[in-house]
Amino acid sequence: IGMLTNLVLLGLNGVNLSGTVPTEIGNLHDLETLSLAENANLGGTVPTELGNLLNPKVILLQYTGLHGTVPLALCQALARRPGSYLMMTDRYLDGTASMSCPENCPCLVNDNVYEGMTV
Repeated sequence: IGMLTNLVLLGLNGVNLSGTVPTEIGNLHDLETLSLAENANLGGTVPTELGNLLNPKVILLQYTGLHGTVPLALCQALARRPGSYLMMTDRYLDGTASMSCPENCPCLVNDNVYEGMTV
């Protein structure tokens, strides 16, 4: 996937992805929109390599199994473009944290993931 350097939009929401987010996505320097939402079996953390994106506008990561803190490099890349944002899930239904954003990161948060429900 890292060879698709002119790719502007990568929409893979709701396609039953599993495993982790490939670090090679960070090589897609022209990528503006990345949607990995609604892939509950996609786990691990958000790769720091996503901070290599030159002009990201929309990153959709809600309703996945991703966890941890959004990399600061990705937040800085989003902050370079006014109106850019990352949509993520804040916590699971049981109250445990799933993902968090560093201060001043343009994150929009869906409060809960309700296990077993289609949203």
